[in-house]
Amino acid sequence: MIATDVAGTGEIIEHKANGMLIKPGDVNALSEALEYMLIDKTKLRQMGIEGRKTIENKFLMEKYVNDLQDIIIKTVK
Repeated sequence: MIATDVAGTGEIIEHKANGMLIKPGDVNALSEALEYMLIDKTKLRQMGIEGRKTIENKFLMEKYVNDLQDIIIKTVK
């Protein structure tokens, strides 16, 4: 994934780990990110795998439910 570094995007995407972050309006950075991904297909695949892990770990409904249950249990005790 290539995304601009605005709002909360940087909290989800770690540059060159699970995607590429570029400054808004930076056409050269976008071009470089695209080239990087097209040239290094192994790294591209690894970033995809890491991106999926990030989403699964942070945003799946099961995680929210488990976290909420933990909060409720701690509050009730």
